Amino acid sequence: MQINSYNSKQNFTGVRLSSNSMTCVKDAVNTLKKTGFDFIGKQIVFCDNTMEAKMTAGQVIRNRTSFQNKRFGAVFFPWSGECYLMADKAAEQKMARILSQYDAKTVVNLVI
Repeated sequence: MQINSYNSKQNFTGVRLSSNSMTCVKDAVNTLKKTGFDFIGKQIVFCDNTMEAKMTAGQVIRNRTSFQNKRFGAVFFPWSGECYLMADKAAEQKMARILSQYDAKTVVNLVI
């Protein structure tokens, strides 16, 4: 995966993992911890399966949480079976590069 520039849009909601199982997320978190990132916690969000609802939830989380100094969190959407790792925009780009080496289906979510 090659990312040429940082995404500065407000609707950017993180790095989407290939699975939302706890073991997959724990592996991703442990991998990022080994490279200097700091995990601040997880949150489970119950919302509609629409893109608008997920975008709104992501914006609320971004407004309430300050992701600084390589700090990140995991956000679970159980009804859609998705998990996103959220951090500041520059850190998300780095996280995606690191995780793509271990999980080929990890993608930077530019749609939501």
